[in-house]
Amino acid sequence: MTAVRSGHPYPTSSVTNNDRSSYLGPRIPPEVEGMTRHLKDLDKDVFRKILKAVVGALEGNDSSESVKVIQETTSVSEEQLSFVISGAYTLLRVAFRQSASTLKQEVFKEDLKELRIPADFIEDFANIVYGNRCPILEDAALRQGNRLPTVEDMRWRVDVAISTR
Repeated sequence: MTAVRSGHPYPTSSVTNNDRSSYLGPRIPPEVEGMTRHLKDLDKDVFRKILKAVVGALEGNDSSESVKVIQETTSVSEEQLSFVISGAYTLLRVAFRQSASTLKQEVFKEDLKELRIPADFIEDFANIVYGNRCPILEDAALRQGNRLPTVEDMRWRVDVAISTR
């Protein structure tokens, strides 16, 4: 006899096994998954420098110089740095797209804990999302967000032909 393998055909988050899904959605973005693998051996001070660069990028500033300084002054590899930056950017961008009333701080922290992000880093993420710069970052996220095309100005004319045939 052959063994029957049961399982879900699509990978899901461990958060979805609860009664609710993660604020990131039913599937964890690959950038965030890659970030969580590279956070384990990252120093807290280096992580805070990276978060500062990511917050600058979320505000619409050019963060290339600060990323270059981080890469030159720390022992973080370019691969690890790119994974952490892209994951943190995605994680924060999705958090700022939701209103503070729908994404509670406890839920946010619980979702990050389910992703196996270290507790110190969870506090840093929560301080950014729920801190005093929150309104500035939410406004920047709304300005940078995807929008559907709209009509701003249109001139039109209707030609009516009356036929008696």
